[in-house]
Amino acid sequence: MKTIYDKIYEEANPYLDTRYNEIHIALSYDFVKRLLKSYPKADENIVLPAILLHDVGWKMVPEEEQSGAFGPEVKNHEVQRFHEIEGVRIAGEILNKLNYPKDETHEILDIIDGHDTRLEALSLNDKLVKDADKLWRFTPTGVDIDHIRFGIERIPYMIYLEDRIKDWFFTPIAEEMANEALAIARSEFTGENL
Repeated sequence: MKTIYDKIYEEANPYLDTRYNEIHIALSYDFVKRLLKSYPKADENIVLPAILLHDVGWKMVPEEEQSGAFGPEVKNHEVQRFHEIEGVRIAGEILNKLNYPKDETHEILDIIDGHDTRLEALSLNDKLVKDADKLWRFTPTGVDIDHIRFGIERIPYMIYLEDRIKDWFFTPIAEEMANEALAIARSEFTGENL
């Protein structure tokens, strides 16, 4: 039997075929489920839909405009913000279609609105979404995709990621996960743990 999260993913899926979001969302979803186990006060009814829906707005951004709106050097903050605004609209439509509870929908949309541009977290739920959103970058798959699309050699890119762990993450468990994932990415590339 399908869960509500399965249904949300099915509705979101047509919006994920850009920017490698189908891979990003799958990896981020796995990370957020792990984070939820460590933070039982967080609400999976908020966190899981938020991570599944947070990047649906990229589908409304022409692909040629996307690259300057994310990554190590964001040059187009207007496009970055536009994907969040469109993400709120699309996520709201999806959650409404599925008759998701209104109070939970409101918090989910608040998290999506500013998930990249807002530096502070609104709540524990938001912290877990923000952390899971970044964690995928530290995996071997994330490193493989991002170092190429950002035009940075693999080892310098992994050093760039390592240097951001303390600043990027809101929770200590996410920092541990980032270090573990990056160690795997390094060992897969070099054959040793750097």
